[in-house]
Amino acid sequence: MTDKPNLAEFISNRISAYALQHGYPFLFGIDLSNRNFEGVDFSRCFLRQANFSRCNLTDANFEECDLRDADLSDTDLRETNLTNTDLRGADLSSADLRDLYLSNVNLSGANLRGADLSGVSFYKTNIDNVNFEGVKTDNNMFLMWLDYFDKYDTDNPHLQKMIDEQEKSTSETK
Repeated sequence: MTDKPNLAEFISNRISAYALQHGYPFLFGIDLSNRNFEGVDFSRCFLRQANFSRCNLTDANFEECDLRDADLSDTDLRETNLTNTDLRGADLSSADLRDLYLSNVNLSGANLRGADLSGVSFYKTNIDNVNFEGVKTDNNMFLMWLDYFDKYDTDNPHLQKMIDEQEKSTSETK
């Protein structure tokens, strides 16, 4: 008797097979919510408007993915590879992104409301029009990385509030 593969293994195997035959896997608008995709390789997939809400994506690989307008709300993204990923307009509200290294990621217009950004490092990341309202972060580390963003949206009220709070706490300690 053979064991049935779990959904994560099935999806991963199907993506790999499709990529071998056709190139870039195209999974536009797919609903994969409430699943465990720990360690799954989604690299180079077209996952625009995909629903990954309430998923475990720990240690998953989304390198060079198109996740524009995807729903990643309430998702565990710790140790996930998002290098060169397009997350424009994505919903990452209440997502757990702790200790991620975001390199060449486009977060323009993304919703990070209530997300945990503690220990997150940014390199060449576009944060234009990102909603940072209520994010959890270790302010000193988060703000230190602002100098390295490709595009710093100084008109973003949520980001400006974080900067003002940090400056206030710094001046009070002097």
